Order: sequence, then C-alpha cells, then structure tokens
Amino acid sequence: MQDTKKIIDIITSYSGEDIDLCYYAVDIIKESENPVLELISFFENIGVKKSDESLKLEKHYENEELENINKMYSTYIMGFLSALVERAHIERWGKETFYSHLWENLIHDFMLENSKLQAFALLRYAQNDLMPYVEIGKPISMDSDEFSRALEQNVETIKKIQHIVAMNFTQKTEVSSLILEEICKIKKKEDQIVTFAVALDLVTKSKLNGLMKVLKESGIKVEEK
Repeated sequence: MQDTKKIIDIITSYSGEDIDLCYYAVDIIKESENPVLELISFFENIGVKKSDESLKLEKHYENEELENINKMYSTYIMGFLSALVERAHIERWGKETFYSHLWENLIHDFMLENSKLQAFALLRYAQNDLMPYVEIGKPISMDSDEFSRALEQNVETIKKIQHIVAMNFTQKTEVSSLILEEICKIKKKEDQIVTFAVALDLVTKSKLNGLMKVLKESGIKVEEK
C-alpha cells in the first residue's frame, strides 16, 4: 500500500518515546492525500512491526506536561473511543467508515485543539484494546428463562467443565482443548453459547481464587466480599 509508506517507515525506524512517534504520525497523516488509509496503517502496524531504531525522534513533551495532559484528557479520550466503537458495531460500520469518523473527530474536536493533544489522543487510542478496529458479527442475547433452560439441559456438561477447570493443568491448551471438546458435543448453538459463558465464568473465578491465594501467602491482606 504505497500511500501508507511514510507511516510504516517511521514505525519501523523510530527511536524515542511513543508519544513523539504519535506526534510525527499526526503530521504525516495530516499531509497525506488519503488520511484515512494512513490512519488505518498506523493502527494496524503499531505494536506489530518492530523498529530498527535508526531514526532518533525529537522530544516534544516534558514529563510534567505529559502527566498534566494525561490527567486532563485521558478520561475524555477513552470515553469517546468507547462510544464510537459501540456505535460502529451497532450500525455495522466498515473499517474505512470507522476510521473516517475517528480522524474527523481527532482533527476537528475543539477539546483537541493542537498537535500535541491530537498526538496524545492517538497514543491513548493505540493503547486501548479496542484498537485496531475490527468488524464483528451480531451478538446473541436471550432472556433469563432461555438462559435457565439451557443451563438445566446442559448441567452434566457444566459439571465436567467445572471439574476440568479445578484440575489445575499447567498449560492453557490442555484446559481449552478439553472445554472445547465438551462444548462441541452440544448440538444447539444457543446451548453452546450458554455453556461457554459459564465456562468463561468458571475460568475467571479460578484465576481470581489463585490470585487471592498468592496475595494471602505473601502476607497481603485482601478484603473479601
């Protein structure tokens, strides 16, 4: 993708702070004939392609300045991104539509009134697990009666999964392969979804219990609710 060569070049060569990379990236995107493609390239390559650190970037932020920006703007920036992604999935936006709206907000939002704030927003977006944006399918929802019915019909499978999680396998693949095998035996998709939801809860609870045990053994007091 020739139009995005400048973005890829700086990602694969920069040496310095990530915030300064974002400062230069904003300038590159602004000067581009197709800023949306540049923005897509930035998010799809940052953190993926390694830098040879051959290009030393000028420092644009003092530590205290960056801390103040973070205190003042991070909540606002993350709130906007979350709302935009949620709307994008509800309205089934394609990738270019999403990034077009993201870019328009980045350069026209009166809260992000200069390049330093725009670069900070770009950095915070890149640090969020919602990025890069991907298109997903429509989620399935069900009422409590449907959920309860699925639980009752698959209670034996759930017991097996609970047993698997409690066995404390050393490898994640051991646990996941056995859980997947049990879920695949279920014929109805809705029942598979409910059983998988329960499996996620069981795995999460097991990890939390393990963390609590480590904390207690380390002499750290934890308030249990």
